[in-house]
Amino acid sequence: MNVFRPHRRLTLAEQYHGLRAHFPDGKCTITGKNKKLVWEGMLKPVPFSRGYKIRLEYAPPSAPRCFVVSPDLKKLSDGKKIPHTYASLASSKITQLCLYLPRERHPDKHAEWVPQYQLSETILPWASLWLFYFEQWLHSGIWEGGGAHPNDDDDGIYYEKIPRQGTYSRDRRKP
Repeated sequence: MNVFRPHRRLTLAEQYHGLRAHFPDGKCTITGKNKKLVWEGMLKPVPFSRGYKIRLEYAPPSAPRCFVVSPDLKKLSDGKKIPHTYASLASSKITQLCLYLPRERHPDKHAEWVPQYQLSETILPWASLWLFYFEQWLHSGIWEGGGAHPNDDDDGIYYEKIPRQGTYSRDRRKP
């Protein structure tokens, strides 16, 4: 990733070209009168993993949203609540991934993703890493990806304190 980020927000056209260059097999479109970018394609966290169909939506000034369209992660998890996901309807077959702590949830009001970053160098690699940790979690029951986790009863609202990396288990309850 370029450590010298531009001072201005990247345009949708710049984001489009970055996605096409780094992920040429995906389908990228700009819709809504040039106000929304949508990328769909396959990600495999490691060569021997299953493929995941991903949908990335970005409509500035809103932050990008990343979804796993297939396979159905809820089915793969056998009904266990999946860490680092946003709440969705039980009937929904797509899952929105939580890839970074939003500015409004960060203790120092720091943005972990800003519009000067290329989606192709941040969101999609982060999604691939999330899928890697998801596959580990399916086998071990322990989320090794670190970060802040939703409470069991808050439908995606995050703790204010970020737990230590590698200490989260779906069976552990907050005291």
